[in-house]
Amino acid sequence: MEFPWDGAYFDRCFQAALPAIPGAFCRLRSRDSPPEPPSPGEDTLGHFPYQVHYRPQVDSTNTQMEQWLRQGYPHGTVLIAGSQGAGRGQWDRVWQSEPGGLYLSLGLRPPLPPGEAQRLNFGTLWGVVRGLQQVGIPVDIKWPNDLVLGGRKLGGVLVETHIRGDRLDRAIVGIGLNWRNPVPPEGVNLAAYGAIDRLETLAAWVLAGLALGYDSWLDCDRPLADLIPTYLPYLANLGQWIPLPAPAPPNPPSLSQQPLGQVVGLTPQGALILQTSDGQRHSFSPGTLRLGYGHTPKS
Repeated sequence: MEFPWDGAYFDRCFQAALPAIPGAFCRLRSRDSPPEPPSPGEDTLGHFPYQVHYRPQVDSTNTQMEQWLRQGYPHGTVLIAGSQGAGRGQWDRVWQSEPGGLYLSLGLRPPLPPGEAQRLNFGTLWGVVRGLQQVGIPVDIKWPNDLVLGGRKLGGVLVETHIRGDRLDRAIVGIGLNWRNPVPPEGVNLAAYGAIDRLETLAAWVLAGLALGYDSWLDCDRPLADLIPTYLPYLANLGQWIPLPAPAPPNPPSLSQQPLGQVVGLTPQGALILQTSDGQRHSFSPGTLRLGYGHTPKS
């Protein structure tokens, strides 16, 4: 089933979202080059602080955005696709993205040193959550980069950064959200939830939320350790008890003997902090733990 994109309707939705997220565009104001003209077949609109492009189908919005940034497309360029033939995710996973989902990439040239790149991950996830909650969708964050609704996967985020010398040269933020596309058993889409009647509406609130997220999180004068407490209320895994990684053979413990840790926080580097029953704390980087879906400890 096709879902035609209506650029004029998106424009109205985006303008309606702005008053709900005041003062959100400080960190996205700087544009380093004029917008490129649209290619044939694209629906391209300027929505400060973004330049929005739509294509019915691409292999990967992140791959296309990487090409555009190399060609000089400006900070704030957005690509939305109706479907993807080879969408990219964490750990180099590739999949087909069927019509009915929101497949979006945002190109940035953020004023960040490489050591502060984690701000993009925090700001992206926090911003999408804040944007969707403005329209009554109680979405949360599943560590490290998923968005969940009622414990089921609603979507995910992939942030790719490129460093040149001592600065962050460019970054690509890829977002996939289930709207009316088919989903696996552990997934959920917004149509089943009864929220958001148009894909353009979903895109508008996501982009408005991103602007708020970056305005809040890309300010290097605010230490990440001070900002993380504002992130934790949206962390679905907070309070969850999970098995700590087992030691390597030859003497791994049985599952019943494997120690458990409770999720109590995050480090500024994005590692998950677990606390064992004896009060010891351990931090784990993304990819070292599997948390699964269906956990809703914050109710």
